[in-house]
Amino acid sequence: MNRVRNSYFEAVAPERFGFVRSTLRDVFRPTRFPDYVVSAAGLHYLCSEASSFDNTGDRVFDPDEMLMRLKGDCQDQSVLLASMYLAAGLDVRFVRIDRPGGDRHVLPEVYCPVSDSQLTSDVLKEFYRREVGESIGDVGWEGDREGSGVWLVADPVFSRYVGDIRDLRRDGYIEVDGSGGWEWTDLVEVHER
Repeated sequence: MNRVRNSYFEAVAPERFGFVRSTLRDVFRPTRFPDYVVSAAGLHYLCSEASSFDNTGDRVFDPDEMLMRLKGDCQDQSVLLASMYLAAGLDVRFVRIDRPGGDRHVLPEVYCPVSDSQLTSDVLKEFYRREVGESIGDVGWEGDREGSGVWLVADPVFSRYVGDIRDLRRDGYIEVDGSGGWEWTDLVEVHER
């Protein structure tokens, strides 16, 4: 797996989303959940609920334009969500998958600074139940290299919630092994800052 800088980070614009933290406080106040949970889950929820899919081709829309359009493909929606995550103080990376036949999918993963994946899963489930009124399933995550946190799948196109890998699995972007673990299929690279 290649870990490279890519144009997806060149397209993000967190400086244009200074309103994100106050918007999260307005929508999810008062809350007893940690800021990283409110930011990761809340921004994913707001972005995925407000945006619709529109195949825009290879061009990646500027996050401001995407916010005005609220229509775009996986690249556009991922750059918008990553811009908002960075504005909220979260770390993000991009996963790029190129499937045979030319089908490409790009999605962000958001960093959670807690290494206990079960605790993170439980807190996310409680957040969605209390704050959004939805029950969620299993939470898909990847460990970081240092073991100090986890990367949560935050796909604004295929995932109903942060960590939702069901549709990614169904559509062949993820393979699950016999022990319940999973890996990306046709992974090209992970784009980190």
